[in-house]
Amino acid sequence: PGNAFLSKATAAMAADRSVLTIRAVLPNGGGLRTDDGRAVTGFEVSTDGGATWSRNSVAAAIIAPDTVALTFSGGAWPVGARIAYLRGGPFSYGTAEELAAHYKGSLYDGCEADGGLGFPLLELPVSDALVV
Repeated sequence: PGNAFLSKATAAMAADRSVLTIRAVLPNGGGLRTDDGRAVTGFEVSTDGGATWSRNSVAAAIIAPDTVALTFSGGAWPVGARIAYLRGGPFSYGTAEELAAHYKGSLYDGCEADGGLGFPLLELPVSDALVV
């Protein structure tokens, strides 16, 4: 199987900077999904050049079989904001978060593997963050 990932080259910002969409490369023939249909988690944003990161400032939703839409809690996306996905891996949330199973909101490629859940998308690390 091939690795599924978010393609930075497909990132598109709405004219009013309210929504950022990113398409995923899904080489295994599936569509984006989360475990148990959970809300999408794992995205983080930095508005200070990468010095600090927030999981609470960004919301994500699957809007098409290969597309995720991201919104910023402050309204319009700030110019120069950096976006990472699964920074530190899905288990970087810590024990309390793990018990709440937030990792189930990670994006999967929805192929036939694992009963249709598929393989998790690769991280978008801080070192390769999307700058919008």
